[in-house]
Amino acid sequence: MSGEQNDQQCSDIPRRLAERIRCARELFDLSLHALSEKAQVDRKSLRSIEAAEFNPSVKTLERIANAFDMTIAELFGASRGSIPSSLLDAPTLVALNVKRLRRAKDWNAADLAERTLMKAAYVSLLETGKCGCTLRTLLRLAAGFQVDVVQLLTHPAPHER
Repeated sequence: MSGEQNDQQCSDIPRRLAERIRCARELFDLSLHALSEKAQVDRKSLRSIEAAEFNPSVKTLERIANAFDMTIAELFGASRGSIPSSLLDAPTLVALNVKRLRRAKDWNAADLAERTLMKAAYVSLLETGKCGCTLRTLLRLAAGFQVDVVQLLTHPAPHER
């Protein structure tokens, strides 16, 4: 995948995610108010997320996914059968996957930081789960690793661990 194709794919993700959330809300016949209460996310934020005008945290996306009884990876379009259930929350999975993918590429935190336009200290905090992660950060990480966002949100296959 070329860098230009990867950039295009990443720029489409917020719009596609917004569309999936809106469609799921309509499928479940939930108003913004009802989803807001169920997901414990304020209506203004939900409205902005559905308009792809907001950079939600992974934790917020996880709350929305849980309100629809799905995983965060399913919210990004992964099929239900392809994702093992997890006892780990999404931010912890992101931290573990960032560390695993970085090590697999034999990169240090500075290498990953350079590829994602983030500070090395922030990359280290992400890997240890000491700071939250937003949709924009997920997109930068996916582009840096040249992987699908879903790969950052799911358990790796046994041979990848």
